[in-house]
Amino acid sequence: MRDPGFDYIDNRSSFFQPKTPFAALKAAEEGLLPAEAYIYMATSVEAIADNPEHLEEIERILGQRNRDLKTNLLLIEVLGKLIKNKDKEIALFAAESINAIENDYNRKIEALPEDEYREKARTYSEMAVLNKSVHDLQNFYLREAFSNFRQLERLHELTVDDSLAMSQILIDLDLLTQARKIITDKQLHTPEALFILADIAFRQRDYSELFKIISRLNELRSILDSDQTIIIDFWMEKE
Repeated sequence: MRDPGFDYIDNRSSFFQPKTPFAALKAAEEGLLPAEAYIYMATSVEAIADNPEHLEEIERILGQRNRDLKTNLLLIEVLGKLIKNKDKEIALFAAESINAIENDYNRKIEALPEDEYREKARTYSEMAVLNKSVHDLQNFYLREAFSNFRQLERLHELTVDDSLAMSQILIDLDLLTQARKIITDKQLHTPEALFILADIAFRQRDYSELFKIISRLNELRSILDSDQTIIIDFWMEKE
């Protein structure tokens, strides 16, 4: 049987549109909305993108523990707009909120054991993504992430996923030759490794190499997701 929650989400536009979780709760209590409306509003972060000056909603999300990267990226995007607000109080709120997000990550790093290199690398990588608009800071966090992966390598605890992440960091640092060397030296042949090699070839405008790799990826289309096939088609347009 279909979950009634999906019916609400699929047909949200036909219902009363509450602006806050509290409004959704009241509407649900009065029978104006199904209970799923409150659950959706209480857990969704998309509302702040539609109404970025809804400071109470931003505060609610900031108060959530274990926010994922997608949520933090949305918060940073919205707060980056609010920091330019003519209202000084709103601009200050945005600046302090961005600082609070950064501090959440710093506290997480500080709380990790000294030898928790993989989690440190992952956390620094997320910090790099969040600071993509600040080039020097982004690069600092990328180098910190890479350094922690290197520690895993010295301990002979590096996994395939770790190696792929190292290669991606080097791409982000524009160290393309070194990024390719990690893949080739470790003889990685997974679809993810092929995607990284194709990305490097594309960035280096080595279209002959790019289409050799795409030919191999096309043989794997049945196990690739839609985003990956879209990227392949985009690269093929450059032929």
